[in-house]
Amino acid sequence: MNCPVCGAPLEDGAKFCTECGARLEEKPAPKVEEKVPEKAPEQPRKKSREQAEVFAAAQEKRPAPRPDPLSKEYKPIKPWGYVGLELLFAIPVVGFIALLIYTFAAKNVNRRNFARSYWCGLVVALVIIVAVIIAAYATGNGDELMRALREAMAAVQ
Repeated sequence: MNCPVCGAPLEDGAKFCTECGARLEEKPAPKVEEKVPEKAPEQPRKKSREQAEVFAAAQEKRPAPRPDPLSKEYKPIKPWGYVGLELLFAIPVVGFIALLIYTFAAKNVNRRNFARSYWCGLVVALVIIVAVIIAAYATGNGDELMRALREAMAAVQ
């Protein structure tokens, strides 16, 4: 048996030529052509006037907006939402109750975390106020500080 490309002698059963590297095909199977029956040409379907109007109306419409992939539980708070929550929490009694509700029962994770951070801010402010009062009494200026606070409160009212 010889290589069909370069004519070099080959061993029986070889798959490649050792001289030129050409791939040797084993005896190819005879090609059989399948006869495909011819289809009758399709006639265009007639559309009713109603179907044509619906199709035209659908083509004019914009694609429907995609639903928000975030669930309500993880939906972010918009910037004005933070401002609104700050104002709500600043109301004396109602704000405190709302702060408790948002801290412990809010379904939205972002609102719950914001309420918890608001608590942290309140605790830090309280610690600073207590530290200033203690420092004022330790230096002997506690009475003056309290008198100044009373005067400031009277001026506000």
